[in-house]
Amino acid sequence: MEDYRNAGRLRTLTRILILLILLGLLVFGVSSCNIPSIGNFLPVNSPTDQPVENDPSPTPLPTPTPDIPLVKPRTLTLWVPPQFDPDDGSIAGNLFRSRLNEFVVRRPQADLRVRIKPLTGEFGLMESLELTESAAPVLLPDLIALPRSLMEKAYADGLVVSLDDYLENPNQDDWFDYAA
Repeated sequence: MEDYRNAGRLRTLTRILILLILLGLLVFGVSSCNIPSIGNFLPVNSPTDQPVENDPSPTPLPTPTPDIPLVKPRTLTLWVPPQFDPDDGSIAGNLFRSRLNEFVVRRPQADLRVRIKPLTGEFGLMESLELTESAAPVLLPDLIALPRSLMEKAYADGLVVSLDDYLENPNQDDWFDYAA
């Protein structure tokens, strides 16, 4: 008979244990859900509301912002002969460097890339211009310094563009005779 009582107590304890486990899982499951906090259901003790004016002044409508073009950084590539190398310390190089610095101060969005190339020979200015124009026209320089003889040859070959289409009214006083 003692065995029946122990078996009954064991069943009762097992049932209580199972109920506690289920209750614990239920509480854990409910607490991990996104349930609104209880503060949303309770009234909030707030200070007395201020009376609202019956005729509030109308708020002005916002005006549209004008379309302001963004200035993107522009990379300007310059090819110059060795006598204009801004790093060699020569008079022409120093003058060229001062002009480049002045240009960058006036146009800070510009990124200048100066490439020094020999006038003639392998990888000279003309040969580089011809090869780049035929192989990778995107890499052509924006400005190239050529002596007059090479400039005439480059213009005849269609490697350089005349400024006539880009200048509306060039002032003759600002140009050298050979450039005009």
